Amino acid sequence: MKVDAPVNYMVCVRSITYNQSKFVTDTMDGFCAQRTNFPYVCVIIDDASTDGEQDVINTYLNNNFNCCTSPIFFQEETDDYILAYAQHKNNYNCYFAVFFLKYNHYSINKDKTPYFEKWQDNSKYIAFCEGDDYWIDTHKLQRQVKFMDTHPDYTLFFHNAIVRYENHDYPDKIMRAFETGDYNTRGIFEKWHLPLASVLCKREIMDEPLLVELNKVFEGGFCFFITATKTGKVYGLSECLSVYRKNVGGVSNLMSEWEILKRHYGYARLTEDASVLEYVDDEAFRRLIKYVPRYLLRNEGGKKMADAVKHNNKKVFYKALLLYPFLLPGIIYDKLKNKIHGKENY
Repeated sequence: MKVDAPVNYMVCVRSITYNQSKFVTDTMDGFCAQRTNFPYVCVIIDDASTDGEQDVINTYLNNNFNCCTSPIFFQEETDDYILAYAQHKNNYNCYFAVFFLKYNHYSINKDKTPYFEKWQDNSKYIAFCEGDDYWIDTHKLQRQVKFMDTHPDYTLFFHNAIVRYENHDYPDKIMRAFETGDYNTRGIFEKWHLPLASVLCKREIMDEPLLVELNKVFEGGFCFFITATKTGKVYGLSECLSVYRKNVGGVSNLMSEWEILKRHYGYARLTEDASVLEYVDDEAFRRLIKYVPRYLLRNEGGKKMADAVKHNNKKVFYKALLLYPFLLPGIIYDKLKNKIHGKENY
């Protein structure tokens, strides 16, 4: 039997998780720890995990939520999922709607968006946090909602995050150095890698045609940032309110420089923003300069980077080849300096 959500929410938190049984408890703890004066629902989608994550989530629900004995609790089953919905035992503003998918949707490229729709359509704002990231500020949502409510011309509020390496080979670090304040489209491109778990945005962003087009280039959290700058104002907070786990197998970690550059160009063209295209052209020049020796030696990586630049802007391609001999002394100097200081990455 299909049951409608019993309340309207201020925030719908979207969380997709797969085989993150070691981390998902931290994520759920961060959700439940929020101190708000409004109701919020955390929609968690387990994409048919095989590492015992479903048991971890079920145990967490049974220990922390009013299951079975509460009239607010309900379950629903279809051919695609089992859904459990419940209210937290102590934090009465916190609700969980957990979808245990019966088969892995990612592997067959099946869209998971419809599972969120009923919940986010009953919400004013949307937040994000995947199953390996987590929030560390108990007033994160309250702070963001208060700002957005009192500044209705803003469409998105993001903050900084701590980067934590899964294998602990490196110490924690701040994801990006940036100042608190407003960010336009170019400013977002310049920072580029911003934490999705930091975002609170207006629900209406989900209906923007630009978001649909951006997702065709590459579906990811950055599309929300770009769309927000084109539909209103964006506010960034330099304070770290969440943790971003750096996993070896993450999609973004596997992408090559030329693949990333292609994405940048694809996004930039859709913005129809001359300053953004100028920035990406400069970025392409900087990247290609590093690859010119490999390109001249017919190295596969050098060829792919050169092709990516040439396909998107031939002027940048020929400029890099022409100026490379004049820039070579400076490049060699920088390489030697970085090698001496242990920063060799060329």
